[in-house]
Amino acid sequence: MPRTATVFSGFLLLLIGCILFIGVSVLPALTATDPVPLNQRLDTLRSALEQTDKELEADGRTDADLSRLRQSVEDARVDILTIIDELTPRAAALNAQLEQLGAKPEQGAQPESENIASERADKSAALAELNAGVKLAETLMVQANQISTRISDLRRTAFARSLFARSSSLWNPSLWRMAGEALPGDLYVMNQAFGNWGADLLRRFQEGGLGYVVAAAVVGVLLHWLRLRVLPRLTWRDPDITEPSRLEKVLKALGITLARSVPMAGANLVLYLALQSENLLGGRIAPVISWFLFGIVFLVFMRALSDALFAPDLTAWRLFEVDDETARHLSSVTNLGTIVILTGTVAQAVVAAIGAGLPLVVLTDGVWALTVAGLMVWALRGLKRLEPSDTDDFGPYVSPEADYQGIVVAISWLAVLAIVLAVTIGYIAFASFIVGQIVWILSVLGLYFLLRVFVEELVEKLPGRHSRASLFLQTNIGLRRRAVEQLSVITAGILKIVLLGVVVLLIIAPWGMETNDLYTSFHAVRVGFSIGEISISPIDIMTAALTFAVMMAVTHALQRWLENKYLPTTGFDAGIRNSIRTAVGYVGFFLAVALASTQLGLSLSRISLVAGALSVGVGFGLQSVVNNFVSGLILLWERPIRVGDWVVVGSDQGYVRRINVRATEIETFDRASVIVPNSNLVSGVVKNWLHSGRTGRITISVGVAYDSDEDEVRRVMTDCAKAHPSVMKHPEPVAFLMEFTDTKMRFDMLCFIGNIQESLTVTSQLNLAVLKQLRALGYVPPRPLAPETWHVGGAAPAVTPVGTPKLPPESPDAS
Repeated sequence: MPRTATVFSGFLLLLIGCILFIGVSVLPALTATDPVPLNQRLDTLRSALEQTDKELEADGRTDADLSRLRQSVEDARVDILTIIDELTPRAAALNAQLEQLGAKPEQGAQPESENIASERADKSAALAELNAGVKLAETLMVQANQISTRISDLRRTAFARSLFARSSSLWNPSLWRMAGEALPGDLYVMNQAFGNWGADLLRRFQEGGLGYVVAAAVVGVLLHWLRLRVLPRLTWRDPDITEPSRLEKVLKALGITLARSVPMAGANLVLYLALQSENLLGGRIAPVISWFLFGIVFLVFMRALSDALFAPDLTAWRLFEVDDETARHLSSVTNLGTIVILTGTVAQAVVAAIGAGLPLVVLTDGVWALTVAGLMVWALRGLKRLEPSDTDDFGPYVSPEADYQGIVVAISWLAVLAIVLAVTIGYIAFASFIVGQIVWILSVLGLYFLLRVFVEELVEKLPGRHSRASLFLQTNIGLRRRAVEQLSVITAGILKIVLLGVVVLLIIAPWGMETNDLYTSFHAVRVGFSIGEISISPIDIMTAALTFAVMMAVTHALQRWLENKYLPTTGFDAGIRNSIRTAVGYVGFFLAVALASTQLGLSLSRISLVAGALSVGVGFGLQSVVNNFVSGLILLWERPIRVGDWVVVGSDQGYVRRINVRATEIETFDRASVIVPNSNLVSGVVKNWLHSGRTGRITISVGVAYDSDEDEVRRVMTDCAKAHPSVMKHPEPVAFLMEFTDTKMRFDMLCFIGNIQESLTVTSQLNLAVLKQLRALGYVPPRPLAPETWHVGGAAPAVTPVGTPKLPPESPDAS
């Protein structure tokens, strides 16, 4: 029975697989439609662009109309790029095939076969059609770019016109009088709008409708219960912890921001979708409800962000490093400011929804802007009171770091002055725009600061030398500690750049920038741009850089394999192994450059042009670099100096540790590294102790008294040398009488040792042995005598040996 079940299961799986295979194979063929001809597609795109161009000539275009036209142009651009991407490879393939067929025979030459001629004619006609299609598509692309630029210019002009539209001053009494006269009518319209909407809502509720709204209310209650009861336990900051890590602080801060704002955003979004499904967002009330729901989310988000950054009652958990009084002050400003911003935003939405007159609109915007300016003054004056005071002993406080706080405060005061001046001279729209920008920039920068610290602590500092993440990467992936640190720093840097780019885009978004503009920018990055006849594509540059990096990584891996695995088995000395390793590095580098150049589309002619241009630079400023590079090649080829040789260059001597492209590294006997340019080693005088082998000669010098037996001295010296195990037997050690001085005879003994690197040790040992033998024979001379001044008319004073102290005549010990 189990075997039957197994067989049946296998048969069932096989049958299901066959059905799926047939479905996947046959369904595209059944649902496929005849492709649209190329000419028809291009004609359709041309007609669409011409229609868009005609609509731009019409008057009374709104920003929504321009946005719609911009989207249609972007759709046309995508279709044109698709056509170009389809036709270009086909045209290249046909061109290659025609090159294989060759040119048409000249007149009088041997005729070719009819098949070849017919195939050449067909392919030439097809290639001509494709080239014509590509040219037409490129022309349409130019037209689409021109229309897109024109739409952007129109939108910017309309934005600037609305932004700098001048109205009455906020202090003009006639503005308040006209707004008061129109207020009863506007209130009546508002009561009618909200009354009708409330009556409709009540009627539907009594009829048993509003199912989506009730469900949304239930979801909202659950999310608020989660926000108030469950999530605070996860984001609770223990006041008993006095020194939490920065990672713990940023995790708690990020958790508080998300735990308080995300449930509120979810509840309001569900409620908005429910009202939209029940058709309760029609008419004038829709923007008011939308802005009210958005304002509630913004209020909760800003308060959560303020509490996360400043932590007014928890000094140890404060992420933004300010004192307690400053933190409480900033938190109070944020809490009151969010209420003012919410009230002003809803008021503006209500005024716009009821179609109020211009005086009421100007008055609402101006009062709101002036109120926010007053909040900014309160915040700035509070910060000013909290600055460090001057001291009598040391003068005014000077910050050891850049005073970014002073710059921010100065810009804020300028913004307050601009708002007050704008509402005074009548540029209310501009003042309202400044207020909106300030609120938007502060919220974006607060979130950016939180995310930036999160990236620093989690990505950059967490994979440290002793963290669990570092140990995991080292043990499971095989990365070294240094590689883990480098990877974390690079990753954190990339994330910071991405965050900064997103922040910049969010900040400039209210200045008329749309998603289509960003798409155009990213598309330019993908496709590239041209400067004259040179086409530059960032994607190609990134691909070339990646190719170069991969080839260099492969080259380094091959070098490590040769150095650690293969070359030690060959028996080559260290110099030959280093030459082979370096030569492989040069070959890999040139291959990487060649492949990267291929990715960039650089031909040999262009590379020759670049080489010609570089030759001029070599003639002026790169002579020494090229000289050292060529000298390094000479050192690797002729090998007058090899890795491991003991060399003397000027006043420095030591072992050659590495021969690089530009210079050679010599390690001295005191473990210092001397970097010598390769040109100095090729053209200068270098003493190489190990060039011809390790055999070398040492000299032992000794001075003896004149009454010593010179033959016995020579015998003692040569016997000591012959008895030393490091001294070579052939040639034999010899000793010579080299010099007569005032106090001694100097003998030099010459002997050869098998390893010149032991010269210091052998010399010291032979000196000790010779000194011991001569001292036993009494041949060691006394200390040299110091000459004394002869006095005329008196006896010559005794000669005092050098080193004996001379007492003054008046000393009692002198007698």
